[in-house]
Amino acid sequence: KQSAAFSRSVVANHELQQYQLDADSRLKAHATLSTKTANKTRWTGLREMARHNRLLKPAIRYALTGDENGISSEVPARSARTIREKDSSDESSCSDFSDGEDQAEGNIAANKKHPLAHRALSTTDWDHNNILESVLEGPYELTMLSQIGTAGLDLGTSYVLLACLRDESRADTLEIVSGTKDTEVWREVPVQSLPPMFQTFRKVLAEQLSARFLLDTTPDKHTLLALKMHPAINTKADSSMFEGRSAMLSLSAAEYRRSLRRQGIRQLAAAAAKAAPAAATAAPAAPPSAPSRAQPAARQPASGATAGAQAAAADDAAPAAKRRKSGLMAGLAHSQQAQRPGGEPAADEATSAIDKMVAREIDSFTAINDKIVAQGKDSEYYKDDNKFDLHKFWLDNKFSLPLHYAVYIA
Repeated sequence: KQSAAFSRSVVANHELQQYQLDADSRLKAHATLSTKTANKTRWTGLREMARHNRLLKPAIRYALTGDENGISSEVPARSARTIREKDSSDESSCSDFSDGEDQAEGNIAANKKHPLAHRALSTTDWDHNNILESVLEGPYELTMLSQIGTAGLDLGTSYVLLACLRDESRADTLEIVSGTKDTEVWREVPVQSLPPMFQTFRKVLAEQLSARFLLDTTPDKHTLLALKMHPAINTKADSSMFEGRSAMLSLSAAEYRRSLRRQGIRQLAAAAAKAAPAAATAAPAAPPSAPSRAQPAARQPASGATAGAQAAAADDAAPAAKRRKSGLMAGLAHSQQAQRPGGEPAADEATSAIDKMVAREIDSFTAINDKIVAQGKDSEYYKDDNKFDLHKFWLDNKFSLPLHYAVYIA
């Protein structure tokens, strides 16, 4: 109600602007701040309203009451509702609901200098305004980071930030903002000292973040792959992200290796398809062969061989006939025994080449990941706004990590 009061009073708006101009002689009229009101389509307007209230606190108090401390020297006039109820015997006009409009009408009718003084917040209300801004600061920051620029945040970074926001909502302390501009300070206060409504907000926020983004369980395979592929995220077993979550660690490693192998298979197949026409063109044509001599006729068996002996020889050469068809379970047992004499599973050369290629790239990427995690914000890939530049990283490493780059592009 306090913020909305300025949208209907030209006098209050003028006082709000004039106070800012008097406080800073270098300030221009177009650069002064105005109050914000929460809109119905975007919750971020609620945080903006609380922030502008805090920054304009002295100006708002002065514009509404004529005093920087928000204490009006005028006696409130009789509200218009009281006058109507006294002059009318209609029971329908006697309503318990009042949003202060009747008081504003009464003050205006009484020609008060500050007819909206009753809209000024009390000291407790101002404290609640600061707490509201503070509890909304984390969600607001994450929302703005996701919407800045055309790329926004990558999936891996978003998941980590959501986990940080959830942990912050579960913390025992909260940083509360106070002051305006140059005097702005953030101080930690115990959560138990907050009003119950703000404690409930933090509890519900943590629960909803965990449930909607699977922060306490295992996320989908795309999120797992994004975490393993991010060069600035620690994905070791003892990291804060994977500690005590062996299933998530195993699934992310499997999805990571599967994606690399799939790109390796595609690259080898593309190379083979490209090399086949070239090999066929480069191969010399075979010379015409000379007519072969007549082969000697096969030696006929001796005239004394009987038909029975010939049938017995044929039976020895042919495999023994089976009485029934081999079942699927027999085939399964046979396939499990198809191994090399040394005990190694049978594998073709292409599969071995892909596995070696994948293992080599994983070792290289792990070394790069360890280095960047150890450097932290001092890494060359962190920009001025503390965001990791994934695009620049993969452009620099697309030739040394071709499989990883192909997965990133895909």
